[in-house]
Formats: sequence, structure tokens, C-alpha cells
Amino acid sequence: MPDPTTPSAPATQDIGKRIVEAYPKAEPIIDLLLDAAAAVGAHPVWLANLIDFESARSWSPSKKNSVSNAVGLIQFLPSTAADLLDIPPDWTTKKGYPRWKPENLKRATEMMAALDARRQMQFVRAFLRQWARYAKGPLDTKHKLYMAVYHPAAIKRDPNAFLSDDPKELAAIRAANTPKGGTPIDTPAKYSAMLEKGRLQA
Repeated sequence: MPDPTTPSAPATQDIGKRIVEAYPKAEPIIDLLLDAAAAVGAHPVWLANLIDFESARSWSPSKKNSVSNAVGLIQFLPSTAADLLDIPPDWTTKKGYPRWKPENLKRATEMMAALDARRQMQFVRAFLRQWARYAKGPLDTKHKLYMAVYHPAAIKRDPNAFLSDDPKELAAIRAANTPKGGTPIDTPAKYSAMLEKGRLQA
């Protein structure tokens, strides 16, 4: 069952003000954030929290992850950036997945990081719409929206189900996402709780 329903237009404007009050760095892109959320049937607060978390509260389109080389407002992986920026793949796997040479992945990351926040928000919108099509419906729960960025394969999973049924993949997820002294972030619900801690409530 969906979380709070997508707000009406007047309510959305009020929510926009709340978001800017909570996250002043959102002001230059708040209209685009509201539009992107509406385009996929998500609550704007969820998207604001997602951007605040993924960008380490910087709201910077050039914010880079030193481990994964992901970049930007929602931390686009290099391959995702290459796909969204229409950089032709260097080859395609037998299963039809595009692949790029390291130098072209680096170029894609640099191009995405060079965009201003308003331009990059257009790619945030396009990315989320891709995963809404995959989900065959709106991203109308926070778990669906967050998984679109964190672990897209889990969009359709129950919030309390493990992120993967594959033992090796689940072990890798746990190894990479276990806070010091804490429990593994291995379900959509746990990820949502971690992301929303100390952030705005819808």
C-alpha cells in the first residue's frame, strides 16, 4: 500500500517551502525537484531526503564518491551517466547490456559532474522515470524511490525482504553496508530508516 498520497498542486507548493526551510541548498532546484517527484508519483520530501543523503548534504552536482566514482545529486554511477548522456557503448554483452571502456566512463563522470544542478536535475528525472517504467507503475512508496537509486533490483521487493536472494550478492551488500557496531543495511526498510534519520518527514 502506498505511503502518503502524492500531494495536490497547492499542497505541493507548501511542501516545497518546507523542503527549502529544511534544506536551504535545495532552493535553486526546488521547482525541478517537485516536477521530478510528480513525474514518478513520489512524495517530494522523499526525493529531497534522497538527494540530501546521496550528496552527503552538499546538494552539489559535482559531489563524487571516492570508492565507487559515483557523482552528483543522486550519485550516478559512471555507467548510468554514460547511458543518460548518450555516450555510445564500446560493446554489448550477450545479454544485451551496454559496456564502456574505462576512459569513456571517466568522461561520462566528468561530463555529469560539470553540469549545474538545474541541468543535472533533468537527468535525475529521466533516471527515475526509467525505473518507474521498470516497476510498471509509480514510485509511490519511499522504498521504491530509494531503491531506484540504491539497489534498483529491489524496487518490487517487500520492504522487509532481503535486497537479494543470491547469498554471494547479499553477503557483498552486507559487507559494504554495515555501519560500525551496527546491523547490516540489507532490506529496503533498513535503508529507508538509515536515510531518513534526522531528516524531514513527509
